Amino acid sequence: MEKQQENLKKILAIRERENVFANEMGIRTKKIEDGYAQTELAVEPRHLNLNHSVHGGCLYTLADNAGGACASSCGYRVSTLSGDLQFMRPAINCKKLTATAKTRKAGKRIIVVGISIRDENQREIACGLFDYAKMKIAY
Repeated sequence: MEKQQENLKKILAIRERENVFANEMGIRTKKIEDGYAQTELAVEPRHLNLNHSVHGGCLYTLADNAGGACASSCGYRVSTLSGDLQFMRPAINCKKLTATAKTRKAGKRIIVVGISIRDENQREIACGLFDYAKMKIAY
């Protein structure tokens, strides 16, 4: 168990250091556990669309980042195969968004992850399923 915790801390540190696009967007991985991850985004004007809600592409990126962190908890780097995100309501006047990701199925090569994005009032903004391929490179 202790070895698993060390590996998860290592994965988190690598993701924080090497995930350049997520860092530029302001997305922070807050937690990685076995089959679970949580990411956050402090909403800024740069994240908004013309309607003053968080841009759908930003929400998709937040979801994909949480899903990738969750899938990587298996100990391998992963690559997104597909993602289906349902926008439930606009993210208007939000200060922070939190994406949680849970493994739904981990196969030999593909990991399916369920994702939910909520605002600071726990309103669900978006939800979906993403598929990740395990890469040959382990953490």
